[in-house]
Amino acid sequence: NANKLLSEAHGTIMPYKTKHTPLALRKSLLESLESRYSEHFEQLRRSPFRTKRDLAPTSSLHTCFGLAEGMVVRGSIAYRYLNLARPDLEQLLDSIAFGRHAMVYCLNDTEIDDHADFDWSHQEQAVISFLKMMYPYQAPWEKAESNGDEP
Repeated sequence: NANKLLSEAHGTIMPYKTKHTPLALRKSLLESLESRYSEHFEQLRRSPFRTKRDLAPTSSLHTCFGLAEGMVVRGSIAYRYLNLARPDLEQLLDSIAFGRHAMVYCLNDTEIDDHADFDWSHQEQAVISFLKMMYPYQAPWEKAESNGDEP
């Protein structure tokens, strides 16, 4: 994926993973990448679901090539990454809600081997409560709630 293309184009690889944080994207860089690797972008468009083999154009691909070509700079931001399968999920959500250590956070379920065997009911309620507390007002583009259990 991105490292393979980066190695072929620039003889280097990205020595670290991109973090789950907001990224500033350069439209000109994305257009250039799409032009250079149109077959990969077209494959993404045809696929209804992402796989580990797919490129991630707006994260790793943009970051790798942007750094290699001098079009982006590294920055820093205080963030938290939270695996939703953790048994101490509620305490960690509280630490985000009531702490002031993170500007952004990522709630992610990628570290679960078998989603079918995992009971999500407790995590779902914890996340719904957290999000309602953090974002009590509905944005104009959000759908109205269908019942009291959904955000």
